[in-house]
Amino acid sequence: MLKDDAKAGQQAGTSIATAVAAGIAAILLSYARVLPSLLPDQIGKEELSRLWTPEGMRALFHKMSAPVGEGIRLVNPVRFWMDYPTDAKRSFAIAEALRRKRE
Repeated sequence: MLKDDAKAGQQAGTSIATAVAAGIAAILLSYARVLPSLLPDQIGKEELSRLWTPEGMRALFHKMSAPVGEGIRLVNPVRFWMDYPTDAKRSFAIAEALRRKRE
C-alpha cells in the first residue's frame, strides 16, 4: 500500500509491505538499467536516473497503483505490466510518471 501522506504513522502490515516494496523497486531498477539498450531512441539513461531517487520511485509506484481507500493506494506491478505489455509502452509510462512528478 502506498499512502498519499508519507508522514503518516505505522500501521499493521507495514513491515511486510516494506520488504515487498523493496523487491518491487529492485526489479524496476534492474529493468530500468537495460531499458535504454532495448529502446535506445525512446528513453535515456539520464531521464531514468530519477528512478534512483525516492521521489522518482514514489512517482512510479503511484503510476502503478490504484486507490483503495482514503489516502491509500495499492501498488500492483502485475497490473502495470498488463496495462503496458511492451517495452515501448512501459518506457513511455515510466517516463510519463517521472516527468509528471517533476512538474
